[in-house]
Amino acid sequence: MAAKKKAAPAAKKTKDDSLAGQLEWVKAAPKLSSAVDPKKLPVLEPSESAPTAFGGSATDLETTGTVLRALASAKADAKLAEALRRETTAESRDALGLALLEIWKGKEFHGRLSWIMDAIAALGGDGAMMALASHVATWPSDGDTGRKRAIAAAAILANAGTDTAVLELMNLRQTAVVPSVLEATIEALGRAVKSRKTSLSELFDVVTPTLGLDQNGTRAFEHAGHTYTVAFDDHFEPRLRDAAGDLKDLDQEPAWNALASKMRDAVKVQTFRLEQDMIAGRRWTVEAWTRLLRDHPLMVSFTRRLVWGVYDDETLVTAFRTAEDRTLLTKDGDMRFEGSEHIGLVHPLDLSDADRAAWGENLADYEIIQPFPQLGRPIHRAEDAEKTETYVKRFAASQFKSGVLRDVLVRGGWERDSAFLRKEYTRHFPSHGVWAIATMEPGVQAGMATYDEFDQTIATIEFREKKGGGMSRTPMTLADVPRVPFSEAIRDLAEVLAAQD
Repeated sequence: MAAKKKAAPAAKKTKDDSLAGQLEWVKAAPKLSSAVDPKKLPVLEPSESAPTAFGGSATDLETTGTVLRALASAKADAKLAEALRRETTAESRDALGLALLEIWKGKEFHGRLSWIMDAIAALGGDGAMMALASHVATWPSDGDTGRKRAIAAAAILANAGTDTAVLELMNLRQTAVVPSVLEATIEALGRAVKSRKTSLSELFDVVTPTLGLDQNGTRAFEHAGHTYTVAFDDHFEPRLRDAAGDLKDLDQEPAWNALASKMRDAVKVQTFRLEQDMIAGRRWTVEAWTRLLRDHPLMVSFTRRLVWGVYDDETLVTAFRTAEDRTLLTKDGDMRFEGSEHIGLVHPLDLSDADRAAWGENLADYEIIQPFPQLGRPIHRAEDAEKTETYVKRFAASQFKSGVLRDVLVRGGWERDSAFLRKEYTRHFPSHGVWAIATMEPGVQAGMATYDEFDQTIATIEFREKKGGGMSRTPMTLADVPRVPFSEAIRDLAEVLAAQD
């Protein structure tokens, strides 16, 4: 009979929050795998605030080895992670995390070294976090083992608690293809936001990177003795221009490709969250909007391309956008804030047909292409014959591919039911106090969604309002459904039909 494997000792609880105190118990921990040799790895260096953890030494190989044994055994204990980030330099932690990831990659991401994911989260290095996220995006293509590894990594990124980890989760939310990985990423992102005691949008107000851009949304890029200007073009693509203003192609330059990739990722993330802000009816004070959006080096480009509004409660008072010189423009001329206004993204339902057309002409005159459908967004209202009903049956005769239905709706913020025979998708509109529920017929068994056959209809869409601490059991009369949730829910289903054509 094979001998039972000795369990790793649990981390000893101690009141000593120092790194030395958090490492006392490690003496009894198992040795590291032979693949992880501290002598061949970057050494952790003490921060200026806590050099005594290393006995005053500039580097300490023994302490680094002890830290690695702790990380391999204790699975990124929270207090150990806090001590590491407090008492060691960010540069040395990042270098160690990157080196560990390379070791794991060299061993084809073997399960015995999966603790390295937890170690990277505990070390909290930005570079290592981004490198880990890049692997998460590709692991699902390695089969079920890779898929499960990607799901585990999403949770670990959430636990890391850093701004970079949150940004990488948001990037993964936009790019994940495998449904279970996408759902795990959405769940992990939700936990990361909840741990900060804020909302996703409010969090992205403060973690959005500047990417080295100035207040006008441009920056310099040096290459081969030349200085180029980096700016977004009409399609929100990062482009280079020389001193004469001519476009320059440096697609073979790694440094430029890396910067352009970061800029594209940032635009993709912010495009999604601002579209959700429009749907949710989020409001900013003048001070917050000016500081976080118009004066932010990246976000200023969004304030130029989107139509914003001054709101009195839920009523649009004035629509405006930001000009190239960062002044404010209505469709008729200049405007200034008084200081007490509340600002939001204009939903097209807030505009009359005439104003919507006028703003469309205004943007067209300046050749402005919006990052997401705003003025040109399809609008859906309850038809007269529907208003006394409690169910929308517009899609009952339409045929859907269950795989496309799942992909489009889940990425758009809908949740699948957890039954073996799945029949419902639910989307919560929290700021409106409403849930939309789309019911499939005949339903699809878990894991059996298809891209090849039109196997589903959407028999009904119903809306339920908040009641007590949850959702009412009674569908709302369609005439009573708030206009934005109604329009957006119908739009989402129409998007599925368009995507599968």
